[in-house]
Amino acid sequence: MQVTRTFSHREFGNLGEATLAVEKGKWTLDGQALPDASVEYLMGFALQSLQDAYAGAKSQEAASAAFDAKRKRLIVGAIGRTAGPAEEPHVRFIRQMVRNALSPDNKARYEQTDAKDRNKFLMGLFTGLPTTKRDRLDAQARTAHEASLAAKAATEFELTI
Repeated sequence: MQVTRTFSHREFGNLGEATLAVEKGKWTLDGQALPDASVEYLMGFALQSLQDAYAGAKSQEAASAAFDAKRKRLIVGAIGRTAGPAEEPHVRFIRQMVRNALSPDNKARYEQTDAKDRNKFLMGLFTGLPTTKRDRLDAQARTAHEASLAAKAATEFELTI
């Protein structure tokens, strides 16, 4: 099955075309096989993300570049990730533990830091710790992450009443 969609910007015209194809397998939703009409609808909706990439473009060049960049990220599998290596899942626990341990001075510095730079600030404090403290905090964060996964798994079960 395949869905082909042509992409045009309201001001700058045609930007290109994309074809999304599913070669094998059935799509399911909550364990129920989806009919072809539903799969086709979902595929068309998925292609909407390409249009979203250029929606606010201010020029033909910007619209084309945004469309092409998003399509390339989809093809190589880099969609939904920032540039560079993916963050390990326990790192958010490290940041929270560092934030919970901020001294009054560092808490004030944290609050004065732009929201987009706060994670970097916390990780800077973490990497500045002595190795033994950093290793202990890392181990505790990994344990907290594993516990959160276990807690989530404990609440996810299939039940028919």
